Amino acid sequence: MLGRPSIKAQQASTIRSRRMREGEEGNDNRTPALCCHTAHPEEPTRGWPQAVPTAGPNRCTRDRSPSSGFHHPAAIMILPSRVLRTTTLLTALATALATAGACATSRNSSEATAPTAGAPRSPADSARADSTRGYTLYHSGSLTDAQTTPKGGAYLAGGGTDIEPGMRWLLAQGGTQSNGAFGDVVVLRSSGSNGYHTMLTGMGAHSVRSFVIFSRDGAERPEIAEAIRRAEVVFIAGGDQSTYETRWRGTSLQRELNARIAAGYPVGGTSAGLAVLGEHVYSALNVSSTSVMVLPNPYDASVTLSRSLFTLPVLRNVITDSHFAVRDRMGRLMVFLARLQQDGAASAPRALAVDERSAVGVNSDGTATVFGPGNGAYLVSVAATATRVCKAQTALELSPVEVQLVGTGSTFDLGRWSAPSARRYTLQVRGGVVSSSDGAIY
Repeated sequence: MLGRPSIKAQQASTIRSRRMREGEEGNDNRTPALCCHTAHPEEPTRGWPQAVPTAGPNRCTRDRSPSSGFHHPAAIMILPSRVLRTTTLLTALATALATAGACATSRNSSEATAPTAGAPRSPADSARADSTRGYTLYHSGSLTDAQTTPKGGAYLAGGGTDIEPGMRWLLAQGGTQSNGAFGDVVVLRSSGSNGYHTMLTGMGAHSVRSFVIFSRDGAERPEIAEAIRRAEVVFIAGGDQSTYETRWRGTSLQRELNARIAAGYPVGGTSAGLAVLGEHVYSALNVSSTSVMVLPNPYDASVTLSRSLFTLPVLRNVITDSHFAVRDRMGRLMVFLARLQQDGAASAPRALAVDERSAVGVNSDGTATVFGPGNGAYLVSVAATATRVCKAQTALELSPVEVQLVGTGSTFDLGRWSAPSARRYTLQVRGGVVSSSDGAIY
């Protein structure tokens, strides 16, 4: 009999759950064995993509049969060989198979809303379906289409712990139904699974669909385009922004999300999801840049910059960054701004950098509020007249660089680049070293 997990194991599980929600397990594209629905060719391509609503991650419920794309935990057992004898092993396996069979044959009527023909029957079949369709779909909540009047705007999160008041703000920007519930949410990502579902449905989202997209073919699927077209809120999870750049650019996913933004619906992103929302994007196509790497050489191979993937008017002429003070990214941001000037992408570029455990909710008119217990948001700008030496194999020179640090609970105007309550100071870079007018970089 298995005992209760230790406190240390429970803490580790909690940390993993939070990281899986944001996608901060790195570039982990492994498909979870449990609690997922993998798309298959017989799924309808009109209306909402159909999926069996997810239940608890480790339960074998009656509507989670092999034909719905779920794998039965009862058939996955770890048996200590030093304790169980051969007869015990056989008995345990027989019991597991019987339980799985009971679950498979005792579906209730709710499963009738999900397609069954041609569905994956094993983990191996699931992997093949993923490679064929290019995505995995997770679904929670209603299968009907919500109707709201959206407010638009953008939610910009700096990574780390998700800020629940900020996420609730994002849901409200998508509008509410006549019964007071929020609308339908689509989460886009390239790794992870359904980590946001419990939080968002608990806040009152009508439904949540997470698409884990593995390829450009996946980003071209008409059912994903249709889901975006019907969503009141679209949220881009953390992970690796290079996969968003390479898999989404030029696809129907990009076109439909831009059309949804233009129609006045809100979009949000955290960490890598935030990185792809500005007009200028650090795409991270090679290794991730650090300040130590790029200040001595602004043309280090890690610095890959591109134009907007998504068009948000409130982020015109802006590049974004996340995990800011925690990962000491001010130096690399100076390089990004200098490169945008040097390469002719912008004469006077601006940056909105959000620290961990902080987020910014921006209304469609550009007014913004800072959420969360982190350091807040940094508005960083370089004038066209700034002194600059930015060339390969030469330490960066850049001054002055104006900074406005806006703390939790404060408001500012992103359109006017004005933050009355901000801490204001000036930075300069000399010989690849950043210094501050008030002695503090952050």
